[in-house]
Amino acid sequence: MKLFTKTEKNKSGMTLIEILLYLSISAGVLLTISVFITAVLRARVKNESITLVNEEAVQIISQFEREIADADIITQPTEGTSAATLGFQVVGDPVETITLQTDTIVYTLTGNPEIDLNSTNTNVTSLSFTRMNTISDNESIKIEFTLERNNINNLNEYEYSKTFYTTININRKTGEPETYI
Repeated sequence: MKLFTKTEKNKSGMTLIEILLYLSISAGVLLTISVFITAVLRARVKNESITLVNEEAVQIISQFEREIADADIITQPTEGTSAATLGFQVVGDPVETITLQTDTIVYTLTGNPEIDLNSTNTNVTSLSFTRMNTISDNESIKIEFTLERNNINNLNEYEYSKTFYTTININRKTGEPETYI
């Protein structure tokens, strides 16, 4: 059996300084990982906001094209002017309107309930219809609207706004048969 002297040290454990060093390194690594994960999650939410706004704009423009392209009569705005409301009609049908109410684009067919064209996840901040000059049997409506992500919590990653432009050509029906080649 071996007896220990006062000068020999027990080297099987860790010192307090080593423990503190390991804890501070571990805390630094965990902090870095948490900051990275937070940044990734915020970027994901920002991308979702951008995608939401762009997809809703495509749906709104598609709805505009479906409703406006077959119009026979544009009641407002007058030729060469801009307005926040578009009024149009297919001969024999009721008047249809598209307008901005508060932060929603609303489509109305006279005698029917209003239809919201954007969801509650987005707000429309501006809407403008410009009636281009009539050229023979064709007419164009230039549409401009700004769509933004609804940001009720005022978080930076939900902030996204974009202005969209489109032009819809209205082909007047002349009664002549179409020729296909």
